[in-house]
Parts: sequence; C-alpha cells; structure tokens
Amino acid sequence: MVDALLATSLPVAKVNTKQARQFARACGQLSKTDSMDAFILADYGRHMETRLFEGKKQRHYTNGTKD
Repeated sequence: MVDALLATSLPVAKVNTKQARQFARACGQLSKTDSMDAFILADYGRHMETRLFEGKKQRHYTNGTKD
C-alpha cells in the first residue's frame, strides 16, 4: 500500500492507531465509520506531529511545516 501511494506521489505517514483513536475520542467522535475515520485521520495529520515517508527517507512535519 505504501509503495503504491508513493508511486503516485501522494504523501504517506504512519500513525499510532491507539493515539489516533484517543484523538478521535478527545474530539467527541465515538462512533466509527470509514468516512469518519478518514476525516479524523486528516484532522490528526493537521494538528499532530507526523513523519512523512519519501521512499527510504523521512521528512519531519509539524502542523504542516517542514523541519
């Protein structure tokens, strides 16, 4: 999956599922559907520190800015 996304030049980040679920609960999202998951994961990526993968390299992003 990661290789396919990278091949299309889409940004890829791995997140801890437990932390993402805790983030969803903190935002008041208690139910779980695919569309809600997508929204919460996008919101998580905007608000939390994430690492984007570029093949073998990683770039560090914090709230949309490169380090």
